[in-house]
Amino acid sequence: KKDLFVEVQLYRIIQEFTTNVIKHSDAADLWIYIKDYPENMAVIISDNGQGFEYEEVKKGMGIKNIESRIKSMNATHKWKKTFLNKGSRLIIKIPKYHEFPNQTSTD
Repeated sequence: KKDLFVEVQLYRIIQEFTTNVIKHSDAADLWIYIKDYPENMAVIISDNGQGFEYEEVKKGMGIKNIESRIKSMNATHKWKKTFLNKGSRLIIKIPKYHEFPNQTSTD
């Protein structure tokens, strides 16, 4: 049950990130890395588009949706400082053995 919850959240995060890249970034490439560690799972999503200033876009629904999904998995994240025209990168660390605060939504 927990794995499915994480799977769905990750799918939706990747979907949202990809949509943002297509709509806004003029990127040619998008990369998704998923690495399994004993204590957690690391996910890195990045692109080679024009990048963005987090402070300017953090109130957008796309970023809000991504961050609330990360929070629902009890995970931590970091938006790597994006230098304009160098793309953007999101790093997510999902703990494996913690209870999730709220598993009611599977969307």
